[in-house]
Amino acid sequence: MKTFQYLIPEGETYKIKQFFSFHHLVLCIWLLIGFAVLKYSNNTKTGIAIIVITALLIILLILKPSKTRVYPYGRILRVDVPKRGMHQDTFGFDQVLGFKLETFSFARIPLGAYLYVKTIDNKQKETKHLIGSSFGKKKMQLLCNELDQIFKQ
Repeated sequence: MKTFQYLIPEGETYKIKQFFSFHHLVLCIWLLIGFAVLKYSNNTKTGIAIIVITALLIILLILKPSKTRVYPYGRILRVDVPKRGMHQDTFGFDQVLGFKLETFSFARIPLGAYLYVKTIDNKQKETKHLIGSSFGKKKMQLLCNELDQIFKQ
């Protein structure tokens, strides 16, 4: 197996590395707000509630492993799907139309970069699934290049 920077080998598959991104930062800010409410105000119940709920969300984000996998030998891509009752969608390499890198910025300050895969599902409908997100566009571009290398093999 070829070694990549952002694709982690697991047996005969590759798992996509998770990056610190904008939604992680928002949760950390909420955690700090909870501590500030707890310390500097009389609303202790509100501060504790904010801290507990935010800490649970952060733990769930950290513990939830990415289920997005690339099977280069079977020429299959399995993608996480956030729909209730569905955990993964499976696509052949021939169903993948390409990758799309989108950046989110506010007042010319980059806040995040998101890498999507464009596919055609079984009903011949075009779909878009999130593959990875990060603060920097460079990491997502490198990840896109590594995925392109696997798809062109």
